[in-house]
Amino acid sequence: MLEISANLCGEEQGTAYEDLHPGAHPRRTPRCRVLALEHDMELLLPRLANGQAVSAALPEACFVLLGRPVGSSVTKLKRINRPTAFLLELCDGAQPMAGVFDEVARSLGLSGSSRGTFAGEARGLLSDLIAAGLVCLSPPPD
Repeated sequence: MLEISANLCGEEQGTAYEDLHPGAHPRRTPRCRVLALEHDMELLLPRLANGQAVSAALPEACFVLLGRPVGSSVTKLKRINRPTAFLLELCDGAQPMAGVFDEVARSLGLSGSSRGTFAGEARGLLSDLIAAGLVCLSPPPD
């Protein structure tokens, strides 16, 4: 199991969607982890719980977002796809939000209006993660 470690940026409160500046640098908080698993745990765990044999031929990469939202004592798990995992991996504070979106869009082979649609969806995701305290924003450098 590979863990993509989070960069520490404190427990800053979220920013509204409208305030997400493309030059701000998104960073995962200590409340957020992304796991890259070798097996699809969503399929594997019910089989194990029911006592079924598990074939070694089951491997399929699976990404899981683990997060403990602000104000919660419970860590939640959500299966995510590879592009979302890549986007979160890039949320390390090293580059501006626009750069993160461009890099993921390029990896998906998006161009034209598809890039704009993707950026809007990615902004919405980050807004939700910021509100939950799983991602924070650093202001653009002066």
